[in-house]
Amino acid sequence: MNKTTIKSLAVIAIAFLATIVLIALINGCIANKLSVLSYSPYQWVTLMVESNKTKFSGDKVVLNFSYGVTSPPGWPCHVQDGHDFICYGLFFSDGQHSSWQGITGKYSDYRLIDSYYYVKEISHEEFSSDKYSASIPIINLWPFAQTKFNHREAMTVPMEVFARVSGTFVFQVAAISSPEGGGDYYVENLGSIIIGYEYTDEGAILLSDPNTSIPY
Repeated sequence: MNKTTIKSLAVIAIAFLATIVLIALINGCIANKLSVLSYSPYQWVTLMVESNKTKFSGDKVVLNFSYGVTSPPGWPCHVQDGHDFICYGLFFSDGQHSSWQGITGKYSDYRLIDSYYYVKEISHEEFSSDKYSASIPIINLWPFAQTKFNHREAMTVPMEVFARVSGTFVFQVAAISSPEGGGDYYVENLGSIIIGYEYTDEGAILLSDPNTSIPY
């Protein structure tokens, strides 16, 4: 084996080892963070949850939520015939109580829906402004092209949604309207995001993307 061949093999070996180290470092950083994106062309709203950690001890889980309008033409969403639009509402729930339609249905009080935890409401004027817009790249080659949100806020997740040893919880944005002549409110799910969780042996809460096998 001549010197040129030896040098070439040495360069290849060094490059291979450097790649392994780099991948390990990247995976180490990602493993300690949470980043979950929920997008569907059938949803009016796109959402993202982020955190610099996946493990929470004590009785408080605070996450960063980004959400915005990425609807097809025709925004705002259609309100049922004979109904007046009221506002947009934000809700948490245990994943066990959420179907694919989410919170959609009729309720006597949208702030007191069984198994759902009301956060706040937003007016149509505010939610349809640039403050709450979001853009989806045509080709999403993460991490080079990411969804961009104009709005991001920290929220404390209600501990009631962590009711089981392991499971999921849901954050949803919904449109709320009421009949012109009075009656039950109609709540329509516009977008939701699911986050996985499990309790560790020490009693801490470990969060994850339910679409992956490990937290990231």
